[in-house]
Amino acid sequence: MEVGEPNLTSDSILEEIQVEAESMIPTQEELMGISLHAIMGAPASKTMRLKGRIHCQTIMVLIDIGSTHSFVDPSIAKKAKLPIIDSQLYVQIANGDNLPCHGCCKAIPIQLLGFQTKATLHLLTLGGYLVLGVDWLRQLGPILWNFIDLTMQFPFNGSTIRLQGIRPSETNLEEEEKISKCTKYFGE
Repeated sequence: MEVGEPNLTSDSILEEIQVEAESMIPTQEELMGISLHAIMGAPASKTMRLKGRIHCQTIMVLIDIGSTHSFVDPSIAKKAKLPIIDSQLYVQIANGDNLPCHGCCKAIPIQLLGFQTKATLHLLTLGGYLVLGVDWLRQLGPILWNFIDLTMQFPFNGSTIRLQGIRPSETNLEEEEKISKCTKYFGE
């Protein structure tokens, strides 16, 4: 090591990652919210679905501007053997009810169509998928999101990343109509 070079050990790097990840965990004063569409895993005009991977697990990902934070179903966390930190946080759903989170997974690597990213994920029973919310979207910077073509583009390390969403099937469109009716009832 040269004189004047910083002493970067694996412990100091790990500590820096841990401090960064801890700053991403909300306090209870910062109320977390999740959209009705995200709870039901259904496509909507404010969401985009795509396939992703956590470790070796292929997962369905819902990118949702109606959810303040990112969430993962506990079954995915268990299958992917994610490190879970105990938390006593609650998330508010569209009708005002609060659901408990079953822990938190910090700085989890996620692959989306070849793009590697990280997110802090709060455990919430969702039906076997992952929701990336506004907390994740903020870290991307400027985003060009085409809800008609279901594409999202953003600059990353000097290039442009383009994510292509999955088009909903006819069955999912019927589900969206049912959810739309529920949304009117719950007031989202």
